[in-house]
Amino acid sequence: MKLEDLPKYYSPKSPGLTDASASTSKDALSITDVMAAQGMTQNR
Repeated sequence: MKLEDLPKYYSPKSPGLTDASASTSKDALSITDVMAAQGMTQNR
């Protein structure tokens, strides 16, 4: 998977599976966090 193709797999409007609000939750990962983690671990 190419790093450029990641945004189509991760939608920021996906439903949350927690009772905490996404804007106030301290332990939630944002789409930027997930994409950065995948970019750092992607094999070249």
